[in-house]
Amino acid sequence: MDTLKEVKCVLFDYGNVISLPQDKRIADQMSALVGLEPDVFEKAYFEERRAYDRGDVDGVEYWRILTRRMGIQLDEATFKKLIELDVACWFKVDERILMLAADLKKAGYEIGILSNMPIDQVAAYKNLDSWMGAFDHLFLSAEFRMAKPDREIYEYVMRETGKTPQEIFFIDDKDENIEAASQIGWQTFFYPSSDVFEALRNKCLAV
Repeated sequence: MDTLKEVKCVLFDYGNVISLPQDKRIADQMSALVGLEPDVFEKAYFEERRAYDRGDVDGVEYWRILTRRMGIQLDEATFKKLIELDVACWFKVDERILMLAADLKKAGYEIGILSNMPIDQVAAYKNLDSWMGAFDHLFLSAEFRMAKPDREIYEYVMRETGKTPQEIFFIDDKDENIEAASQIGWQTFFYPSSDVFEALRNKCLAV
């Protein structure tokens, strides 16, 4: 295979790449618990996410900050329920991506996950005897207090894997994360939706 020239390690984002899109039914349950219309809730949910992804706050504090800024008061039991729903809404994975990762590993590449992921999600997924164990590298942001698209996270990954920029191929659904990786010299693939799966597979496995 010469499609991924010089590449030794392929890294996948989790949300919307390995995982299926956020489960709307569960997201609607969260918005109902908070007492906001779904579109208003979605905006607040993502705007307050960065500190949670970085591990600067835990799940209870994330939800406390979000609701306080929206003028909403909730009790601790509701915060804990929101954490459970939040983990669940990103739980389902795209089996085609996992099969692609397995094929890449068989072909001799190291495979890994580089994802902005809050600590409650990390803990829940790592407690499962699941597909995560097939990956050689897990770079889950809350565990090491960095998050994409900050340059430091890409440099950290290279130190930990022992790879040069040209030896890493990175797949992500966000423009800013792809741009930051490209600037440091990684090979990249923008994956805005599963509609481009076949293009990704062809890029990775075409001979």
